[in-house]
Amino acid sequence: SLKNANRFTTSDLEFYAENEHVSIVPRFAAPALNLICGDYGPFTPQREIEVPLWLAIALKQQMKCFIRCPEWMTVESLKDIKEQEKSSEIGSLADLPFHYMEISSMILQVAADDIADVDRVRSLLEDIENLRAHKIRFGLVRMGERQMDGQAVNYIRLNKVSAMELHSIRGLLFTTLKEFYKMYKG
Repeated sequence: SLKNANRFTTSDLEFYAENEHVSIVPRFAAPALNLICGDYGPFTPQREIEVPLWLAIALKQQMKCFIRCPEWMTVESLKDIKEQEKSSEIGSLADLPFHYMEISSMILQVAADDIADVDRVRSLLEDIENLRAHKIRFGLVRMGERQMDGQAVNYIRLNKVSAMELHSIRGLLFTTLKEFYKMYKG
């Protein structure tokens, strides 16, 4: 139906995330691939190259490459990001790729063997997701409290919120804003 035409699913978000570039180390030699979305290659064994995530996944599943862990997804970077999330104010989120949840999930599904200290990476990602979700929920509650106190809520600043985080609050956010608007107009 038309009502559901502009609703994204988690599969849609994963599809968009697959276009993000990651580094791989090929185990094969081949000339460049000339694709509609760009040219990738040439592929030389043991020579790192950037490709879209969808291509990295396809090559990994054929055991033709290693996927390099993105810098933001290393244990050290994730520790720093977790500390930033813990120490920063509620309205502030750490800087992560827009599709970080989808990218990390897909990489961990197909290339866990390429990730150093993979269990720690999973744990840190989960901690970061929980901290960020708490901050977002608290921000929405605070927004509701401001509205109930008679303060107009004209906008919401959602800097550095990821695609999946937006997806998880989308319905609630738009319904709430619609109700706030009705209250403000009435």
